[in-house]
Amino acid sequence: LRGIGNKLGLVGHMKERETLRVAAHLPVWVVPHLGAEAAEEEWEEAEQVEGQLLDLSEGGAALSAQMDLLADDMLEFWSADAQVWLAPMAARVLRVEDKQNERLFHLQFIDPPNEELRAAIRALQLEEAQARGG
Repeated sequence: LRGIGNKLGLVGHMKERETLRVAAHLPVWVVPHLGAEAAEEEWEEAEQVEGQLLDLSEGGAALSAQMDLLADDMLEFWSADAQVWLAPMAARVLRVEDKQNERLFHLQFIDPPNEELRAAIRALQLEEAQARGG
């Protein structure tokens, strides 16, 4: 019982999410973030990898991709789906999980384009509602 009480005590210390997070099943293109000072040819040579956006909020996202990135690395991603437009966004990797044949990246956005991001979230919500028949 003491263990359950300890766990329940931790619930009070958990931080509540500040923004709505929506599920997403959206193909994206992902590249390591090279920074504003990178030369154009560095961007052209950067390896572009196809990934899958798993969820999205105004503060961050989760996506899976086959990339060798670690926590605190930076990346950029954008939509590869014609139905839901997602502008290129820079993000910092908060955490990486290796699951079977995929790497899952938990991201925090860096100066996201808020209006475009909100429009993408609304589009994903609408898509999800239509898929459920509502």
